[in-house]
Amino acid sequence: MEIRRIEGTLLQHAIERLQSLSAERTGEGLRIRALSSVPEVLMELSSGAEGSIKAKVTYSEGRTLNLLLSGGSEIKAENRSSLELMTGDVVELKIETTNPLTLRIVGLHRRGNLEELLKLVLEEGGDFLFSISPDRLKEDVENSGLFYERKLLDLFLGKLKPEELLKDAKAQLLSSILRYGQELSGLLKAEGIRSLEDILNLLELLKAKNLTYSKLKDAIRGLFLENLPHEEYVRLVKDLQSQGERGLILALEKRDLLSILKELFRKEIEGRLEKYPPLEQAFKNLRSLEEPVLRELLREVEGGSERNMKEAYQALRGHMERAERLLEFERTKGTSLEQLLRRLELINRLQWMYATQGYTFYLPVYYEGGRGGLLFKGGRDYIVVFKLGYEEGFIGGVLSMPRESRVLNIKLFTDQDQWSRGLRESREMLRVMLEEEGIRLKSLLVELIERERLLESMRASLSEEAFLLLA
Repeated sequence: MEIRRIEGTLLQHAIERLQSLSAERTGEGLRIRALSSVPEVLMELSSGAEGSIKAKVTYSEGRTLNLLLSGGSEIKAENRSSLELMTGDVVELKIETTNPLTLRIVGLHRRGNLEELLKLVLEEGGDFLFSISPDRLKEDVENSGLFYERKLLDLFLGKLKPEELLKDAKAQLLSSILRYGQELSGLLKAEGIRSLEDILNLLELLKAKNLTYSKLKDAIRGLFLENLPHEEYVRLVKDLQSQGERGLILALEKRDLLSILKELFRKEIEGRLEKYPPLEQAFKNLRSLEEPVLRELLREVEGGSERNMKEAYQALRGHMERAERLLEFERTKGTSLEQLLRRLELINRLQWMYATQGYTFYLPVYYEGGRGGLLFKGGRDYIVVFKLGYEEGFIGGVLSMPRESRVLNIKLFTDQDQWSRGLRESREMLRVMLEEEGIRLKSLLVELIERERLLESMRASLSEEAFLLLA
């Protein structure tokens, strides 16, 4: 891949996307203006370095909020942030200014968010999986495509080499998509590719053209009687022979489209075409099509000059040759292009999740024969949630470590008794390995459970506060 090709066609799109996500974070301001007084004790609590006010949204309409404070008091407020707060949300607030009283949102929890994220992990990855290996997990995650735009800016700031960017899954996807898109643009004689939307539009145009051409191709094959059962074909030839139609029989044998059309028009004028129902129906099907190049040929065969008729026939042949190339592209590369676009869409969705779910990102993964999901969460605690499914059973886990310390808690789940025993027996080995990395193993719990209870057990192992949308 030429890196300049990505620069010229997709860099602007990538930078605009990154800037919009950054602006969304910065521009939100996350401010709420109080419209009624806040109890003095809570203001004093919030004024400290670590203090904050926790409140539940009891009413939300437009920008108007009712907030139930932890002491039982309720205040009215104006939502000046770009966050759409909903009834039932829990927000953590710190006082930013006192005149007018303005509160800054420092944490947001939405009921059901934790369960939705856990269900995502338990889906076992869907159609597209990111392959990760134990010896290069960090590198695999960094090259998953989720951080592509950041790397792209690093490239132009001179912090990253082009060959390092090209290891990224999204860079590779964009390269392949662009290559297919340029080939398709040439086949369709379209203008240059300026965006991914152009490629999507070309793909839709390709399908529409191929559908139209397939109808034309089928109609011509019908005129050659290719789809007619052998017994009916023999019977038709005998009827034509009995009527002395040697010219039409010869044209059918040679698949001479011009001669066949001439004969059929002549028989229609003579009123004898209805004697041969297969030919009559095939001729009717062909004439029902609206393909301009075909309509022109039919007009010239019916009443034009020999020269114009041959020119129209050559135009039809050229059209069909070009159409065959389009069919070949869809048959050999169309599916691959659609798969690449779906995978790119998946990465974009995962990036959007990272931008909107409070530094939480998820990867559908394939890991040493297991299919599943891997969820990372930053914030006050570092949290990893995973689940891998194998033919024999599954293994899942919740790992958490406070940001302020290097103390790790691990809880593992499996439905296999042998795996459960093996995990428990590996505790000491794991403790030693972690200590070599400067991490203390505080707890390692292994639970033998049925697959149906996994969601419930994982949910019980995590506090809702651990998955604040903002933290």
